[in-house]
Amino acid sequence: MPSTNRRAGRPRGDHGLITLSMIGHATLAALRTGAPHEGAAKTLSVSQIAGLLGVRSQSLYHHISGVPDAVNAARGVLIADMDLHVLKNGSFRQAAIEFAVEYYKAFHPLAACLGTFFRHRVTDPHTLAMYELFLHRAAEASVPAAQRLPLLLDIEYAVFSMIYEQSALNSMLSLSSTDDQHYPWLAAGLAAHATDSLATDTRLRARVTQLIQTATAEPTHRN
Repeated sequence: MPSTNRRAGRPRGDHGLITLSMIGHATLAALRTGAPHEGAAKTLSVSQIAGLLGVRSQSLYHHISGVPDAVNAARGVLIADMDLHVLKNGSFRQAAIEFAVEYYKAFHPLAACLGTFFRHRVTDPHTLAMYELFLHRAAEASVPAAQRLPLLLDIEYAVFSMIYEQSALNSMLSLSSTDDQHYPWLAAGLAAHATDSLATDTRLRARVTQLIQTATAEPTHRN
């Protein structure tokens, strides 16, 4: 009787063992593996993700159509781990601030490959539900309809900009390699930045507060 040379752990129909959440986690692992180089995001492939899951690439195509879906699954994993109850509690201003802080914490570990999440259209249900909740709270707070979505996008931009800023600063400048005799102000700035863990949090909260004030400000009319 002829033997089959199928690998252990790879039974026929192994797509039944895989879930979209597993694909999302594997995609995140693939992105983190390439840190701190953004090149890892550019070379992300379905076969790479399948390899991390120990299955054939074809198995993943029962759940995703390609890399964009895998990235959305990864986004969904990050969003699902956020505490979105912060959007349901307190005033809209406080809810939006805490939402931004949660967003920052979720994506900050992926600073080196953050651009990946901007290359593909958002289709993940967790992300869309998060957007819906934010816009609902904005409507309840009487934020003008034309300002609600721009406010959400502005907050996202503030979050991701601060993540990128932190990553860029850490990769370009180092306190240990900066001569404080020749560059005293730069060295002092780096030292302060390294020891003030609350600086980014404070700036993010202030920025979101400013964005909300702008979005809800009464329009001025010229005579």
